[in-house]
Amino acid sequence: MIKFLQPGQLQTLNIFTKKTVFSFFVFLLTSTYLQAQQVTEIITDFGGYWRTNTTTNNATKPNDGHNLLAFTVGGTLYSTGANNTTLTSKGVSFTTGNYKCLPITSVTGSITSVACAIGLAINYDGAPAGYSTPLPTVKMKDVLTDGTNGLNLGTGVIDIPTSAKLTFPVQSIDANSIADAKPDILFTQIADPDPIKTDTMYFVNSANVVVGNKIVVSWSSVQVLGTYLVDFYDLQRNVPCDQAVITGGIAPNNTRPIRLTAFKLSDFGINSTNKASVASLVLQPSGKSDIGFVAYNTDGFVIAPPTITQQPQTQVVCTGAASVATFSVVATGTSDTYQWRKNDVSIPGATGTVYTISPVTASSAGAYDVVVTNPGGTVTSTKAYLNTEITKQPVSQTIVTGNTVTLSVTATNTTGYQWKKNGVDIAGAVDSIYTISPMERADSGLYTVRAINNANAGCASVTSNAAALTAAIVVYSKSSPDINIPSTWGANTDGSGSTPVDFTRAEHTFVLSNRPWGNTLTNLTIAGTLDVKNGVAIIADNTTLDVGRSIRTGTGSISGSTSSGFTTRGNSDLYFTIGSQFLKNFTVAGGTVNMLSDLVIAGGTLPGKINITGGTLAVGTNKITIRSTSTLNTSMVTAVGPTASVTYGSGGAFIVERFIPANRSFRFMSPTVTTITSIKNNWMEGVVNPDRWNNYNPNPGYGTHITGPKTASDSLDPTQTYNPSLFTFDNDAQSWNPVPNSSGTLTAGTPYRFMIRGSRAVDLNNNEATPSNTIIRATGSLLIGTKTVGSSVLSKKIGGYSFVGNPYACPVNWNTLTTSGLSSTYYGWDEAQSKRGAYVSYNGYSLTSSNANSALNENIQSGQAFFVQSTSTTPSITFNETNKSYNNTAIFRGANTMTKLSVQLLLDGEVGNHIVADGFVAVFGSKFSNRVSEEDSYKFTNLDENIAIDRNGVVLSIEGRPDIIDNDTIPIKIWQFRQKDYFFKFDANDFNSSVTATLKDDYLKQQYSIDLSSSTTIPFSITEDSASFASNRFSIVFAPAKTLPVIFTNVKAYQKEKCIQVEWNTSKETNIKEYEVEKSLNGQDFKRVFTTSAKADSQLTNTYSWLDKNATIGKNFYRIKIIEKAGKAGYSSVVKVIVNNDKSGFTIFPNPVKGKLVHLQLANLEGKYVANIFNDLGQQVYQSLIQINQGTTSQTLLLDGPIGKGKFTIQLSNDKTTYSKPLILQ
Repeated sequence: MIKFLQPGQLQTLNIFTKKTVFSFFVFLLTSTYLQAQQVTEIITDFGGYWRTNTTTNNATKPNDGHNLLAFTVGGTLYSTGANNTTLTSKGVSFTTGNYKCLPITSVTGSITSVACAIGLAINYDGAPAGYSTPLPTVKMKDVLTDGTNGLNLGTGVIDIPTSAKLTFPVQSIDANSIADAKPDILFTQIADPDPIKTDTMYFVNSANVVVGNKIVVSWSSVQVLGTYLVDFYDLQRNVPCDQAVITGGIAPNNTRPIRLTAFKLSDFGINSTNKASVASLVLQPSGKSDIGFVAYNTDGFVIAPPTITQQPQTQVVCTGAASVATFSVVATGTSDTYQWRKNDVSIPGATGTVYTISPVTASSAGAYDVVVTNPGGTVTSTKAYLNTEITKQPVSQTIVTGNTVTLSVTATNTTGYQWKKNGVDIAGAVDSIYTISPMERADSGLYTVRAINNANAGCASVTSNAAALTAAIVVYSKSSPDINIPSTWGANTDGSGSTPVDFTRAEHTFVLSNRPWGNTLTNLTIAGTLDVKNGVAIIADNTTLDVGRSIRTGTGSISGSTSSGFTTRGNSDLYFTIGSQFLKNFTVAGGTVNMLSDLVIAGGTLPGKINITGGTLAVGTNKITIRSTSTLNTSMVTAVGPTASVTYGSGGAFIVERFIPANRSFRFMSPTVTTITSIKNNWMEGVVNPDRWNNYNPNPGYGTHITGPKTASDSLDPTQTYNPSLFTFDNDAQSWNPVPNSSGTLTAGTPYRFMIRGSRAVDLNNNEATPSNTIIRATGSLLIGTKTVGSSVLSKKIGGYSFVGNPYACPVNWNTLTTSGLSSTYYGWDEAQSKRGAYVSYNGYSLTSSNANSALNENIQSGQAFFVQSTSTTPSITFNETNKSYNNTAIFRGANTMTKLSVQLLLDGEVGNHIVADGFVAVFGSKFSNRVSEEDSYKFTNLDENIAIDRNGVVLSIEGRPDIIDNDTIPIKIWQFRQKDYFFKFDANDFNSSVTATLKDDYLKQQYSIDLSSSTTIPFSITEDSASFASNRFSIVFAPAKTLPVIFTNVKAYQKEKCIQVEWNTSKETNIKEYEVEKSLNGQDFKRVFTTSAKADSQLTNTYSWLDKNATIGKNFYRIKIIEKAGKAGYSSVVKVIVNNDKSGFTIFPNPVKGKLVHLQLANLEGKYVANIFNDLGQQVYQSLIQINQGTTSQTLLLDGPIGKGKFTIQLSNDKTTYSKPLILQ
């Protein structure tokens, strides 16, 4: 039947040319008439969004695959469902559709001698210019169904042969779709169409009879929607279309048109009457067809895939020549095909509903399924297993011990498992996964697993391949990150692979490789071994690296710093990086530790330490320096363990330093190593001056001069007098003996008295030469273990004194030393006292030092010598490693709650900065007696002033006294006066408030109150009168306290321009009539200069002041006299102000300073000044810039940093001058 369109109906697309008129009439006699709907616009996803129409083609030519998103027919824009989101985002209004390409499971027919090609957009093949290499592997059915929903317009088949007839099963045509306006079939043309040949489409019934009409498409009459760029690839000849592959390129980079037609079911003559008979849709190519895809409206009809109604079944069949296994499947559908697979791989020839295996062998085991296909789609059956098969074998692994390791197996058709190690069953390991946690070295081995099927135990079990499990105990560093992170390390030599859980396992060796260096960043403890191999292990500042062992199998090293620490606990080889051979703390805790390089133990704010608690430190041929940078910052060798030792190779030694601050004075010194070289090579830095005029100083800052008589070997530095500077003490003769030359060696613990002028830079021709800091050092072996000094060395005379040296490079605690036949006191020399030094005693019974100003205490310093006193004829003193303490004091420069009065004799100087000439201490308690015993310390006579307690002719530096009674008196003995003006300084501790003390002056017949709650300073002078310098002029008398009717909370005086301001504060005034200010120019003869009435009785604080406008250049002393209403009088403590004759400068008030504020009184200073504060080592501890305006008389400095307490110097300086004053911070 021929169906003609009426006016107003759908547009006819077969517009024939004159040349085709004849053909057209022939066609009318043999076929149906063509009719379709013209597509006037399309939208694709090229470049995200590409829109073109028949009126104006988009100038952009797609060069890659692009999917049809929408099309316009009859003025309505329909979406395809490929990406409606893009359409919406672009503001496109559309009618929703859902289109998919017709599924092609195979292409019939063959390609003969006529060319057939595949077209691919030029970028689709990955080669924008030309053809891809290798050639694309796509086939016909691939390019007809690719893209989203199969709607790719950038690929297709060119000149598909007429034999390639495509048939698609159709089910369930929807009657509503027949009547609506939405197209049901989309047909594409993506190249140049033949002007004569046409494509035919039609529906047929199950008998292959046409249902409805055939539609013939003449593509040359269809309007072009746009063009694209395409490469053509030639297909293989004389093979089935379905198997043809690309053999080469035909023409690259071609521009070709895109056409699209749309059809309704009704265009095919399908209606509600005949729709039920439709079985298939047929497409007959013309031989010149260029098809991109053929799509259908999924709402219009269904192309049904197959359905499996009976699945293949799992089975167990034992192997054997007669054994047979059969799998079968039952499926519904049209034109179904079958392909059986084993383990997801197609089995050649297995294309029926039944697959039989005969005979069954061991290799037959596996998972079997079947893929059922028809034009509507593909469905795969469930897997059926034949016997037990291991589809995934356990994998060999190398795992760092300490980790959790898991072995697993995947098997089919199994009911259980049994794991084995080295062929032996592992109890309880009966799952598909076997876990070991943690992995140990003993877990290494070969592991297998038996997969079991209890349905047929005789043939259904199979054993896996062996998996080697290797426990790794050596790990290697990666190139990053830092070495304190476990993941930095891996079991493979490049640092990859299993990583350690942490650093806690002793069996691990960490090899520093694959990187030039690694930083610890934080404290790092490695229980195992660190092998620096070819890298540098950098110990971060202020951290410690603690290792079980440290070795060096390559050229690597350890890089320390002056604040880092290193500990090793087992056999080690240590090489420190050149330039970074420093540690703050070095600990050897076990094993033999071989030094392969030099090492310096740094000083610093906290002294460095070598701790040899176990094992052997093998110094080898290297040097270990124990550095000393100040009196408090001297490194040390702490207690060496009882089983520990130190060995030396040729030239190997410790270099022990001792910092000596600038002060020309004697020191009591003792070497802490035993040398094999001379005194000259050590303390003199290996040189001696040839004469008085040539000074050799090879290492500035190190060594000192040792002078004495001219010797044949000229081994002492010559001076004008040839006076000796180095002495030993004859304990039997009780006399000093000069060391005759410097050729002898040094022995640890040998005591010397040593006049140290400073470094070797000091001019020996000038006795007034400014001394300089220096470091004395000696190179040799340490004393390790116990040293006993017995009666063969010590004085056997009861009461005799013996000179002893601390043999260790570490302080020792006097109170823990083992002594026999010796008093409880040792006597040291503190060169910081007086002008040339003074003796200071320390009593271990009363735990007291005789001079509160001295740093000497129970800790005898490294390199310090001292005296002891014999109490029997068989004295001894034993030094043991356990006696070592780790507290440096400034003796080369212990608090208790005992009632104690410390008395110091001060040389004249500015208040708060006196030089202490000497001192004594009296301690009080019920455990002490009036007789001379172990709580008492005899007095050693100084070169200059001496002060002591005179107990019935026995002169004591420390006296233990019973509890205080009324009129208890301490007789004071002073001798060897060197000047006229002095001060007493009394420091009291823990006295009962009911006790008072006064200083009684028998020469002036005066008594001065001593404040037993803090410190009291009282001046005195001597004259030509012999009574003024009588040794027994002074005594201290104790009495019950008399309560003053007032409390002085503060008394102070300070310079104010040319005057002196006197201020005092009181509280709890009771019955006070008035106050008098008394003034003295010598601190002894006071006269009243001012009187003021007391304020009303009050419990509040009252303030009084007076300005002395007649201040005297020099010393001005003031005290406040209290006059009660009843006529009784009392006195405050004395304060002193020194007025300089300078016209400009500054003073500090008050001084000492308590707290953070330093008040400066300025005189005639103007402009910018730098304020610096230096400690007694010359180190700057504070700096600020201050602006002093004209007329400014005061300035306050805020000490906002951790400066500490003690003696300091404050300087104000500009580019013209510097002003300096001593400062005391409390």
